[in-house]
Amino acid sequence: MSDERTSQGSIEEWLSRAGEARNASEVNELLGLSERDLETLERDGVVLALSTAEARYFPTWQFDLGSTEPSIRLVTSQIVTAFRQEIDDISPYVIAAWATSPQPELADQTPAEWIKAGGEDAPVVLAAQRAAHLEAA
Repeated sequence: MSDERTSQGSIEEWLSRAGEARNASEVNELLGLSERDLETLERDGVVLALSTAEARYFPTWQFDLGSTEPSIRLVTSQIVTAFRQEIDDISPYVIAAWATSPQPELADQTPAEWIKAGGEDAPVVLAAQRAAHLEAA
């Protein structure tokens, strides 16, 4: 557990703020992935994982769970990329907290709400770029 996370609150508080999440086993089963594949997707920024000493949790807003074949929403990698371009070592907890905070570009909805409601990707990516730039400053 990093000092950054513990200085900003307990893991339970972070997970609570991140909203609904599934553990790695659930995501592997849901998407039909191996653990190795999921780790690769996480490393590459295709999915966002919140790691604890016991497990990894994946906020559900990044998955399309309403279709017959659940999938990872493409906007997730665009969001992670926007933050990583500004801050190399950005904590996934910061991105998850941003995703559950109202954003002016999204009519004060949270990115998680916007994404789940089927909103267009471009405004979410713009909001991520703005937030990442401000975080880096």
